[in-house]
Amino acid sequence: MRIAWRLLTLLALAAGLVYLPAQQPACACSCAISTPQQSFEYADLVFTGTVAKVDSPPASFIRSSDDPVTFTFSVDKVEKGEAPGVVKITSAMDSASCGMNFALGTRYRVYAAKGETGLCSGNVALGLGSVPPGLVLDDESPVRNVFFWLGTTFLAAVAAGAGYFLYRRMHRTPTADAS
Repeated sequence: MRIAWRLLTLLALAAGLVYLPAQQPACACSCAISTPQQSFEYADLVFTGTVAKVDSPPASFIRSSDDPVTFTFSVDKVEKGEAPGVVKITSAMDSASCGMNFALGTRYRVYAAKGETGLCSGNVALGLGSVPPGLVLDDESPVRNVFFWLGTTFLAAVAAGAGYFLYRRMHRTPTADAS
């Protein structure tokens, strides 16, 4: 029985190590309050448009909330700067790093500086948008964390094996000594 407890302790430690690399440091975004006029003055490009495509960074073992995401907009109206009919803007992947999470097919007023925008830029959702017929919405499936599912599968297999081992050990039939 002592061996079984040691085995379970070892398995619990191994389970913790499997999930250790997936942990991320805590971080937060803090924006100074700005008026629409201040957002307009800071931006070099202000436009109204609909999100037509979202290009997320490829899945990898190490990810950061600051990894860039590229959003392709179908532009309706330019209020400041110059923009063709389609504009690509980047932002951090997560709001923890002040990234803006634009929803596919939604219309926004976007304030961008040097091709980038974020949670603190003053962007405003304006509702569902429309995309010209030549530009098709690209609904990419969300990036899945492969390592999470591999780790979960591994832990389930280890737990099942440990359970089977303990069951067999506890339900052993005593053998007669051959003396």
